[in-house]
Order: sequence, then C-alpha cells, then structure tokens
Amino acid sequence: MFKQIYKYSSGNVIIEDEDTGYDEVTLKWDGCVDFRTGLNGLKPSEDKTGENSQYIHICDIDEMIEKLNAIKKYGNKHFDNQYWR
Repeated sequence: MFKQIYKYSSGNVIIEDEDTGYDEVTLKWDGCVDFRTGLNGLKPSEDKTGENSQYIHICDIDEMIEKLNAIKKYGNKHFDNQYWR
C-alpha cells in the first residue's frame, strides 16, 4: 500500500501511496506522523500553493485512530447509509 520514497539521516522516512501517490507520510523517529493528502489530481509534493493538499500532524497515532473510529461510528449511526460503512 505504501512505499518508501526518501530516508533522512535522522532516520525519518517519507512514504507514499503506491497506487496514486496522493498520500504522502513522513514517519518521524519520535513517533509523530506528518500526513499529507493531495487534492484535485495533485500530489502533495506538487502543490506549490498549499491550496490543493491537506496536512495533519499526529503524535499519538493510536489516539487518532480511536477518534477516527468514533467519528465513523457516530456518522454511521446518524446517517445510516452506505457512505458511512
């Protein structure tokens, strides 16, 4: 699903989605993650203005996964349609 595209001397690595390259993630030695997603057909590294990508910095990935699962559960309960399953 992801492949390494760069490794820093610090040990941090950049990985990207193998299929599209629209998701680019920097895995840091301290457990933090910089997650970038490209929009409108651009990869994050191609977005020069910042208008066609989204960015989130995550330091507790397990907590973020827990929150995202809770959001999904709430959305599924509230909307009860195929988009939230």
